[in-house]
Amino acid sequence: MDKKTYRILILEDTPTDAELIISNLRNSKMVFEHLHTEDRSSYLGGLTDFAPDIVLSDYGLPGYTGLAAYADMRLKGQDLPFILVTGSLPDEVAVDCLKAGIDDYILKDRLSRLPEAIQGALNRKRLEQERKLTLQELVKSRHNLEKAEALAGMGNWEWDLGSGIVTWSKNLYHVLGMNPETASPSREVFFESVHPDDLQEVIGQLEAVIEGRVPTATIRCRIVTSDRHIKMIQGVYSSNREDGNAQSLKVFGTMQDVTTQFLAEKALRELTEELERRVNDRTAELSHSSQLLARRNLEMTDSLRYAKMIQQALLSDLTAFQRVFSDSFVLWIPKDIVSGDFYWYHQHGETSYVAAVDCTGHGVPGALMSAIGHQLLDRVLHDGHTEPADILRELDKGIVSALRQENGQRMQDGMDIVLCRIDRSTREVCFAGALRPLYVFSDGAIDVKEGARIAIGSSSGHSGHKQFEQQCLVCKEGDVIYLTSDGYYSQFGGPHGKKLMKNRFKDLLAEVGGMPMRRQKQNLVDRLLQWRGDEEQVDDVLVIGIRM
Repeated sequence: MDKKTYRILILEDTPTDAELIISNLRNSKMVFEHLHTEDRSSYLGGLTDFAPDIVLSDYGLPGYTGLAAYADMRLKGQDLPFILVTGSLPDEVAVDCLKAGIDDYILKDRLSRLPEAIQGALNRKRLEQERKLTLQELVKSRHNLEKAEALAGMGNWEWDLGSGIVTWSKNLYHVLGMNPETASPSREVFFESVHPDDLQEVIGQLEAVIEGRVPTATIRCRIVTSDRHIKMIQGVYSSNREDGNAQSLKVFGTMQDVTTQFLAEKALRELTEELERRVNDRTAELSHSSQLLARRNLEMTDSLRYAKMIQQALLSDLTAFQRVFSDSFVLWIPKDIVSGDFYWYHQHGETSYVAAVDCTGHGVPGALMSAIGHQLLDRVLHDGHTEPADILRELDKGIVSALRQENGQRMQDGMDIVLCRIDRSTREVCFAGALRPLYVFSDGAIDVKEGARIAIGSSSGHSGHKQFEQQCLVCKEGDVIYLTSDGYYSQFGGPHGKKLMKNRFKDLLAEVGGMPMRRQKQNLVDRLLQWRGDEEQVDDVLVIGIRM
């Protein structure tokens, strides 16, 4: 982190979250000044009066969103680095934000990455400004432009509106994945390669430059290559309008392949093999330079982060869950970016189904098991099984069949689960568990409702179909139920480096049970980090809390 004093504008409606952000940045030794704003009016004023170098914004604000804040900044003619710092962000919303031009997003339970993300966004913005200046300075010299293209690894194009002639540089064919012997340079050929969902944005930005509404425009779009692959392209448009030669108006620009994680259709199938190969390669290359080691580590982390995006897209929609259970939280901390623990939610009228599931293993194998489990839960409920005990029985059959465990000759993997059916009108909770209990906070104390002492799948030692008992209870208003994996209390730490254990976890739930749910989640995170200290995280962590 360099020693320049940065001016950071923070848009966050929760003062405690803003303080956490500021504290995290101070701990990183970043030198900065900050202005904290809580709504649109103060934020717009800060953009003008504070003159920030970068903006950090929550996504969900009262009557406002981080994406709208980014749009307001651009309407004011400012092009600052912009990072979302938010509690959660659905995959499709994250993709829309990145396509719009937002630099990055950081989850609030991952604030340790924020200083690095800020520095990266500032560096990218500086490089982008340098590239734009280079483009403007070299546009009159084709020779120099070709040299700049070779240095930057991008392609360039030019369109003479008077003659209609379009020219492409040699490298642009490569960027677009086209054969120069069969593809003719034209707007139509390029537009045909643009993904249909992105085409109107590309045309709109080009028209804005042609009509002089903006001097330059930056776009990101997907293109489909001739061999049907998807690439993400970043382009810069400009024109010679400022030269005053309206008789010979030309539009020109650059395009660069910036594909990072959009080619992952086969990621789940190939990720395990690829990671094993990379681990072996890295083991053999430990004697190489630290720069090479860091680059390979980044490649592996990028793959895992994209796998996490895929897993989050498969999991139940937390927005829908929190809309039904407004006084609730989901604490989900994967050990290795992707997780073998997963949450599952389904709503049917006044009846809700919620589950916390702990699959065998963690990391990539656990994530693959979570995908199988999530799909099977959806199918069992769709097939008409509504009693929690019946759902677990059918889920067990599905896992045994999917992993071919019938003869005991295949993998003995499975999962532990606690599943609840909740009637919100009566506050009746019916649950069944497989090696997982249900914790109930009522009248200041925690009651533990044990589940069956058998797991889902991994049927060694059990003959025939398993039977899962079902328990029902009627909660009082204000009672809290907790569904968890065993990851939280399996963590090593404390003064003697031992596990936290079930009893301490139960006492902790009793201590926080009367707090507001958002504060409960933060307390659980803080206590876990305090207990862990310098120890590594040993397992995936999942805790779901719902106030009745």
